[in-house]
Amino acid sequence: LAALSGPRHGGAADRVDAARAFEAEGRLLQAMAAWQGTARDFAGTAGGAAAAGAAGELGVSKAYRAALKVGNRLARAERGLTGDAAPLRAALEAVLARAGTADDPWVGERLRWLLEALESGLEGSELDAAYRAAFPGLPSAAD
Repeated sequence: LAALSGPRHGGAADRVDAARAFEAEGRLLQAMAAWQGTARDFAGTAGGAAAAGAAGELGVSKAYRAALKVGNRLARAERGLTGDAAPLRAALEAVLARAGTADDPWVGERLRWLLEALESGLEGSELDAAYRAAFPGLPSAAD
């Protein structure tokens, strides 16, 4: 989402299109971030108002709330990225066990990436840096 984080990265219409595309693909967490970023960056304009309305509608949807629950579980597990690998792996596997096939694909992609990275031997700050590079726009574990 770093590409969607500021007005210099496209007009409101382009960012609305990107948010709609995320939503159409079932990437509800990314869609919400895109809607909210557009609403913030274009506040006071028609595009900003439309984005704020879309974020409000998405936020009350059952599908978004379900995706958010799984996303929050992953976010809690991500806090352990720079720590010991065993508890991180256990936390990620617990999230994966509770994740359903209808959940946000972005969460599944991030879970699979982290588990594969742990299998390959990445740990600690190297794991965190590689993860942030693979998924730009996520806050670092230090934040």
